[in-house]
Amino acid sequence: MKPEQPAQPSIETTPEGCVIQRFTVPSPSMKREIQAEVVLPPEYAQKPDNHYPVLFAMHGMDAPYDSWAEMPKLKQELVTHPMIVVCFNGDAASFYIDAPKKSDSQFTTFFFKELIPYIDSHYRSITSSKGRAVTGFSMGGYGAFHYMLEKPNAFASVSGLSTAFCKFDKNISPEKLNELANSYKLTPLLGSAKENPAAYHSMNLFTGIQTALDNKTVLPPIYFHCGTEDFLLSENRAINDLLKSRGVSFDYLESSGAHHWSFWKNACVGILQFHWKHFHSIVEK
Repeated sequence: MKPEQPAQPSIETTPEGCVIQRFTVPSPSMKREIQAEVVLPPEYAQKPDNHYPVLFAMHGMDAPYDSWAEMPKLKQELVTHPMIVVCFNGDAASFYIDAPKKSDSQFTTFFFKELIPYIDSHYRSITSSKGRAVTGFSMGGYGAFHYMLEKPNAFASVSGLSTAFCKFDKNISPEKLNELANSYKLTPLLGSAKENPAAYHSMNLFTGIQTALDNKTVLPPIYFHCGTEDFLLSENRAINDLLKSRGVSFDYLESSGAHHWSFWKNACVGILQFHWKHFHSIVEK
């Protein structure tokens, strides 16, 4: 059956031949419409009988929701690594979770129950987990790993750039936890750090990954990349050490750069190439 078309999408064709469509996705769980955007590879229009893998790419805190679509090197990579890239508006500081204190910020439910089905019904996507991956930078990287822990079997691969792993250890002082809550803008989502410390500790991806491995959960292939001048470098190194000690399949890269657009717009090349490595063998013809 031919996929439906998004209602009145805004369409742009890039110099590389990619087609960008902007539209909104209804979210019954949040009772609002969520801005979204897809970047279709040039081959998508050239081969109308083909289906394509999908990379969901999430933005960082306070960043434009279409940040990935605006990366020139990403669109260049789609010429030789044809996949559908999906961006969506995760709000300024949602961390892509189902927020217990904010009913209109239920982004885990939105992602799995509303966004993925929408994309699969409107585009020629490969609908199995072997054709689906997730990535993000900073807060978006948190979202990618959070979704991996929610449903490890839902993805062919997972990645992140300058990922905020939220290493909120239980031995962090209440004062430090409150400071982190404010800097990450988590109070509207989780409530007071003083009154709800357990909610903040549950955000710790280090603990989440460790628990998953203790439970013998098989994680998909992982790639993450962080700049050596990034304030989140220590968190990324801690995850690197954890995964290495547990024999997990992953790739970790450090290179010169800070927590900044100038780093992400170049580092996106490695992201696309990593996911293509796990996609290309199952692309439907």
